[in-house]
Amino acid sequence: MTQRSRSRGLRPQPEALELRQLLAASLRGVDIDGDVWVLRLVGPGDLRVTLQPDANGVAPLQGQPALIDTITIAGTDPLTSRLVGTVRRGPNGDGKVFFNSMEQLGGLSALFTTHNLGLNVIDMPHFWLGQTGTDSNIVTPSIDLPFGVNTLRFGGVDVTYAAPGAIPPNQDNQADTFTIDIGLPFTYGTSIIVDQIITDAQSGTSSPNPIQDSVRIDVTGRLNVFQANAILGNANFPSTGLLGGGGTILRSVPDQELGITGQIGFVRVGGNATNFGIQTNDRISNIYIGGETSHVFILAPQGSRHLEFGRGMDQVTIRSLVIETLEANRGAIGSDVQVADKIGRITLGGDVVNTNVLAGLALQADQIFLTQTDPGTPSAKSTGAIHQVLIAGNVTNSIFAAAVEPFEGEYDSPQTLFFPHGVIRAKVEGRINNADVTPNRPREAFYAKSVSRTFGPVAPPNVVEPPFPHPFAPPRGSRVSRKLQPTLPPRRVRPAPPPATAARLALGASADAAPNV
Repeated sequence: MTQRSRSRGLRPQPEALELRQLLAASLRGVDIDGDVWVLRLVGPGDLRVTLQPDANGVAPLQGQPALIDTITIAGTDPLTSRLVGTVRRGPNGDGKVFFNSMEQLGGLSALFTTHNLGLNVIDMPHFWLGQTGTDSNIVTPSIDLPFGVNTLRFGGVDVTYAAPGAIPPNQDNQADTFTIDIGLPFTYGTSIIVDQIITDAQSGTSSPNPIQDSVRIDVTGRLNVFQANAILGNANFPSTGLLGGGGTILRSVPDQELGITGQIGFVRVGGNATNFGIQTNDRISNIYIGGETSHVFILAPQGSRHLEFGRGMDQVTIRSLVIETLEANRGAIGSDVQVADKIGRITLGGDVVNTNVLAGLALQADQIFLTQTDPGTPSAKSTGAIHQVLIAGNVTNSIFAAAVEPFEGEYDSPQTLFFPHGVIRAKVEGRINNADVTPNRPREAFYAKSVSRTFGPVAPPNVVEPPFPHPFAPPRGSRVSRKLQPTLPPRRVRPAPPPATAARLALGASADAAPNV
């Protein structure tokens, strides 16, 4: 009997198991309009959802339609815990599930067992913060995450929403402030992604001042990304961009115990931005607003790099140490830019109307952040520059100045002070008409000790504008078509010499000595 040889074509190996994470909690419910929602906590921790009681104060049974009062997260790990929320739209639903508050009770990490910590991701894009309480149990909506989260993605905030039968916050004759407080995360910084943030205001009944509702977002430490499709507000009631001034206020604040400053990496608003304030006590890298602006306030005491506005820079206020680049496709209207030191390049693709751009000021923007008060235009200092201004339109009742102290607000006065280190280089395509602000010099808009101004064509910037291919897609630059790419002329090939000439060259004779044919 011969032993059969073992086949070498098969090499059995143990199958690798799929990486799995423990599902700590999963809750399911039905919104008041029939939308079905599911909240799942993946990884360590626990989850609790409290529903709003009915008109008689009775808590609804599980599965009955009800609004969410509070979402509570506890015992999470900042490296692995994730809260995921999904919504299935009902026949009569709107696809949105509102909740009144979210709170975080902290957790324990396997690496650092002595510290309460937050969680890694909250991803619930169809859950919105809004007033879900009735008149008897109204609590101001809030999100409180004191132990931080690396990425927070949810539908947004709507101060005009109210539970059936309740008075909406924008009609209750009082200033309501919805708050979102995010503590210092375990690592990486914080990113926030929303669809929209909606605020409103109303006329005061006993005071001429309007009643402003607001949404306040405070992020401790670095804010990596804030992304929204739109920031909506009531343009008839302008906000100040400061605390107490209404609208949406986004702030990156320092951590006092660890000494970590607040910094902002990228603020992106794909559509319109109305009554929107962006603040930090440090610096801002990039701000992009693709749609139209109305009452936008930007504060960066340590400077800002790239500021881009797709459909114009209208009613925008900027306070910054320096600005590297400032671009707007459709010009600037009613804006005020103040810089303590210098501006690298400004490119405006349309008319500039009722706009001031001033460099070289004793700004003290850090005090504006601390006091939440804008003192107005400070005095000038000895250095300031606007290295390049490109305007593809007309300039009307607007001032560009660098290290200039006007006399009683007049830049065309003979008593105006020009500090020796002020520099402006400008090119304007259209005309200058400053008759209302500088009547003595109506054809002048640029003031500095050294001014270089020319007239000629200016190419507008190419800031990406909506619509976008996907609601959460980042802006992309235009591609160059292959048909539009420059083509090189065909390479010229030197023809071979005649046989007689070739023979003479082989013998060392000069080509000029070849006989004429």
